[in-house]
Amino acid sequence: MKMKREFFSHEREKTFDFQEIRKKIQSIVEARCRECNVQIQELQMASRRKQVAAVRAGIAWQLVNELGVSLREVAYHLGVSSSAISKMLNKKSLQSVETD
Repeated sequence: MKMKREFFSHEREKTFDFQEIRKKIQSIVEARCRECNVQIQELQMASRRKQVAAVRAGIAWQLVNELGVSLREVAYHLGVSSSAISKMLNKKSLQSVETD
């Protein structure tokens, strides 16, 4: 019985960390949208407007490369597919290589 309690307390810690990460992601998304004058709803509707796409790519890069967030989680918060996030990151890394 003791092992079971330890298991559940460990699971609660994992859940708490996950919730904290989600809060941090949301605050980053909100801050970047405010800075760039883009509505969060527009970002999450998969708008293809150039400014919105650039903001989305910047957020995706920051979340994946600085925080280590999974593509799936980033996609969930930005309203696009994991594949779209992967393509954004590849395109962004190619652009940075070309400018070097």
